[in-house]
Amino acid sequence: MKPSYSTNILAKEVSGDLIGDVVTPDCSGGTGTPKGWGSLTSTASRVSGGSYTNYFKKGDYNQALRDFNTYLGSNYNSIPFSSGTGYYVTTPYGNVNLYRSSTSLGGPSIKWSNGKEVMRYE
Repeated sequence: MKPSYSTNILAKEVSGDLIGDVVTPDCSGGTGTPKGWGSLTSTASRVSGGSYTNYFKKGDYNQALRDFNTYLGSNYNSIPFSSGTGYYVTTPYGNVNLYRSSTSLGGPSIKWSNGKEVMRYE
């Protein structure tokens, strides 16, 4: 991720300390991938088309949950949806969601919306 710089730096020195908006980090919307996502998708077949890149892998919800925990949950804090329909992790590159069943194909899926990629299990 490239750093961004501002020409509007407002600060004053008080007893040797700087007070004001010296640095404003931007930690969202980077161009990388969530840690573990590449390893996860390397275990499946890639199919491009539509608005998302799809990866297909044999397995049921239990396999999807194992993969989610192995590749993403070990790197980020896994949080259950309040509805009980899956889990998500928050990464610097956007949330990655595990759904018990996909609205489009019915099977479980792991979706990274910011990267427009979905791992589908069938």
